[in-house]
Amino acid sequence: MEEPRWKSALRRFLAILAWAGCMTMAVFSTQAHSATQKPLWIVASGHSFVSGQNDTDSARHRALAEALIAAGLAGGTELAGYSAMGMGHITGDFLIARPTGKILRYEIRSARLDRSQWTVEVRALVGPAPDLGCAPRRTLVLSAEPPRINVSPQAPAWTEQIASEAAKDLYDIIRRHPAFELERIATSFAPSNSPIRADMSYLNLTRGTVRSTPGDHLFRPEFRVDAIASGSGYTLQLTADLSFTEPSGRTLRRKIVRTAPMPQGLTMDATLGRGRTAATTKLTNNLRRDMNEALDLVACEPPRARLTQDGRRLTVPIGRKHGLRQTHLAFIETRDSAFDVLEIVNLQNGTAELRPLDPTRPVPSFAGKTVEFLEGFR
Repeated sequence: MEEPRWKSALRRFLAILAWAGCMTMAVFSTQAHSATQKPLWIVASGHSFVSGQNDTDSARHRALAEALIAAGLAGGTELAGYSAMGMGHITGDFLIARPTGKILRYEIRSARLDRSQWTVEVRALVGPAPDLGCAPRRTLVLSAEPPRINVSPQAPAWTEQIASEAAKDLYDIIRRHPAFELERIATSFAPSNSPIRADMSYLNLTRGTVRSTPGDHLFRPEFRVDAIASGSGYTLQLTADLSFTEPSGRTLRRKIVRTAPMPQGLTMDATLGRGRTAATTKLTNNLRRDMNEALDLVACEPPRARLTQDGRRLTVPIGRKHGLRQTHLAFIETRDSAFDVLEIVNLQNGTAELRPLDPTRPVPSFAGKTVEFLEGFR
């Protein structure tokens, strides 16, 4: 029976493809189990052998890391399959699994050392970040600029006082907040990695500057009052823009917006009386509460920092005063190295030295990467 024409053409095409591509890669991907929309509590365990007299603590951390990895995979896994081909023949199949969920918090249920093997069992919350509060808060050390206050020319002059009072309230809230430490306030900053020398900047020479400490959060608050045309009149809009730059270089921003009808006319009642009072009340109602909640959200973010290589050592510019503890583990954020975990081997007040749990990983491969710290609780 004569072979169908389409089969003959397909056979020739595949032969040409195999000959032209001496070594090609066929990639397929599938979703084994997508991350759930709601967080899940998952129980998982990890194991590790103690390899020497001084390896007991590290082995326990390796078992904990294995348990967390297992929990992350159970919460949702993306599978990527790769078939390596040479001369038209499949020479190997590879399967890579990456967690699609995120470990939000975990509890150590048990940790047992039996002879020379650690077994650690955890109960982990895996999934997208829920509105469930946060783990024990850390300390954010702030290097802050004075607030910038911008008032639109169309807005009444008295709105500048509203913005100024809101800025004073913000700094009062920060000083009272248990998760924040206001270390310094400067008129401008020369970041520690700035390419321009502080003593060569005209702005710094005329206004003054403070060089930020590497482990600090840089805090830049701005309060704006705008007059927005709406129908036959204007609406006043007060915006509090809070910007926090982490030691890792990532910037977190929180915005709080308030609006109120702008009093019309030039009468005393509009500019000084009930119209002004009503607008002020509406712009400032619960503003202190919302600014405090914005600070709570920033404090709930896990500590992050960038790894620096110093010879054979890996360090981060945050330490005990920033809320790190010896029990914290550091995770690499990038997807291509999702399973890299590091432990703290030397914790100081303002710095920490880290060591990869996988001893086969070379130190230079971690330099410059951002780590996120996670601590368990009982």
